[in-house]
Amino acid sequence: MFTDEHLAALTREERTRLARRLAELAAAEQAPAERAPAEQAPADTAAPAPPDAARPSTPGTTRRRWLAVLALAACAAMIPWTARLATTLPERYVTQHWSITWVGFDSVLLLSFAATGWATLRGGRAVWAAAAVTATLLLCDAWFDLTTASTPSDLTAGAVAAAGEIPLAALLLYLAHRPSGGQARPRFRGSPVVARRWAAGTPRPTWRGPRR
Repeated sequence: MFTDEHLAALTREERTRLARRLAELAAAEQAPAERAPAEQAPADTAAPAPPDAARPSTPGTTRRRWLAVLALAACAAMIPWTARLATTLPERYVTQHWSITWVGFDSVLLLSFAATGWATLRGGRAVWAAAAVTATLLLCDAWFDLTTASTPSDLTAGAVAAAGEIPLAALLLYLAHRPSGGQARPRFRGSPVVARRWAAGTPRPTWRGPRR
């Protein structure tokens, strides 16, 4: 062991070499201690989670993929159909069963309102679907009221109806989307990615994932 007398007997160059060597030994002893916590980290935190594409396909994800393909195919088919209607339909057309058309549409709207009220009283995820259907029918009603008006009085009546139907549709969607005060969010069953988004407060989905 070095004493003060031994250190005093060393030259300046020897003291410098001794200090440098002691610093190297201290750094070499500290490096393994720093690597040990990283090597002992839990496997779930050290290894990244596998990407979604690597997860096995489930019946729920397969159904959603087919639904997306069907929706996109219908969207692509509607483009030429809409263009054809825009060039071939006449400006004026006399139709039959005009009263049945509107009575049938209003009957469906009536049933949709009833279904929305029933789903709201019972609670659950059907409220959003019923409210979305009712809001869509209200917007369709406002559209046809305005576009089928043939006289100024019909156009005024259609505008008055649309002024009430459009805000009502928006209110239905808002109330159906807004969670009730003090009501716990239901447990979501589905893919882990959608479950994380659902837990973060994203809009409530209308479908249920696969049962596990």
